[in-house]
Amino acid sequence: MTIFDVSWQVFNLFLFVILITFLVVSLRLVVKKKISFKVATVIVTIGVLLIIEFMKYTTFEKIYIHQLNEESIVENITIVEFTDDHFPERYAHATIRDEEIIDDIIEDLTSMRLKKDTSEHSFPRDYYIRILTTNMTKDNYLLTDSFSFTLDDQHINDFEIVSDTNHLKTIEELVEDEDVDWIFREE
Repeated sequence: MTIFDVSWQVFNLFLFVILITFLVVSLRLVVKKKISFKVATVIVTIGVLLIIEFMKYTTFEKIYIHQLNEESIVENITIVEFTDDHFPERYAHATIRDEEIIDDIIEDLTSMRLKKDTSEHSFPRDYYIRILTTNMTKDNYLLTDSFSFTLDDQHINDFEIVSDTNHLKTIEELVEDEDVDWIFREE
């Protein structure tokens, strides 16, 4: 855990304390009875905690909506499979251009429900995925760009995968497929 991670958590805690203090003071001005004030304070505090917890959840689609949406043209997907634990010296990669396989990979990924995981920092994951997309801009220009993420059976980047999905199905099939042109590299 870096100093930035610690300071960010302290800052979030500080904001939470300020928010609760503001809400308690506001409630005190509105609610005159002590018992009603205490009940209202507990309800507001629980509500804020639930909202904060709910904000940790997202989906693959929500994270990458600007790069990957219904109008996007996926040019290719590059998959890097790490063959060693921790800082890999060997890896294999392949670039997939077949539209049907690309659609299968995207479908596998979009089914994931995610939760922000601030405690997990195990890198690298099993796979590094780079997706090259072309999207229409507001000025009606085509913009080709890429985005990438690391992935394994339980995590994507710094998110834990909380849904029961088989998001690695197509990728693992490609790893086992002898017709895929995997390029092996040793550092």
